[in-house]
Formats: sequence, C-alpha cells, structure tokens
Amino acid sequence: MLRQAAVEPLLVKGWAAAALYPDLGLRPFGDIDLLIRPRELETARTALRVEATRDCLVDLHLRFSELKGRSIDDLFARSRLVALERGQVRVLAAEDHLALLAIHLLKHGAWRPLWLCDVCGDRIFARWV
Repeated sequence: MLRQAAVEPLLVKGWAAAALYPDLGLRPFGDIDLLIRPRELETARTALRVEATRDCLVDLHLRFSELKGRSIDDLFARSRLVALERGQVRVLAAEDHLALLAIHLLKHGAWRPLWLCDVCGDRIFARWV
C-alpha cells in the first residue's frame, strides 16, 4: 500500500529480526515498525487509513535515536531488499540493524530478554552478512 502511494518504507526490528532466526516462529512480533522519509509522512498516514490495515499495528518512524549520526538517506542507501511472501521488503543493512537492536536493548534496560537473543548469537548475525 505504501509503495502504491510512492512511499518506500524500511522495515525494522520485529519481523526484520525474526527473519534472521532459523524459524520465523521463534521470534514473536506484534507491531510493524517502518522508517520513512519525513517528506512522506502524510502520504504514508493517508495510505494506511484503509480498511485493510485496520487491525495492523503500524508505527511510522522518521528516525531512530539509537542510530544518531546516521542520516536517513545513508540508512536507505545501505538498506537491502529481502523476499517476503509475494514481494520484497526493504530492511536495514546488517550493521545498521545490529546497532539499532543492540542500542535499543541497552536503552530499555534489557527488560525484554528476547531482545538479547536478537543480538547475541553468531548464528543469527551470520545470516545478516
């Protein structure tokens, strides 16, 4: 829906982290976190105000404080497309996603142990590179 509205989203955390596990079901996720360019915010909000997204928890982000010093243009330039069912989804580059997940874990006091699993294992990180 966003691409049809000429908005290119960048999927972060949740599903993007789950895709790195040996089985997608090992990493539950609830909402959909999307990084979008600030100039596309209103277009994105409008595109998501349809019946088909009524039961979806979508968080639109213009930046992540965890990635301070990394411009949105640089994040998009380093991002990559990965297969998702009948299409593709854009995700952060491995180094950017690892930084986001690790700093997010620390920033929130590691209160959710699952976040540690997102950043801890060689087997998980190896799938990024």
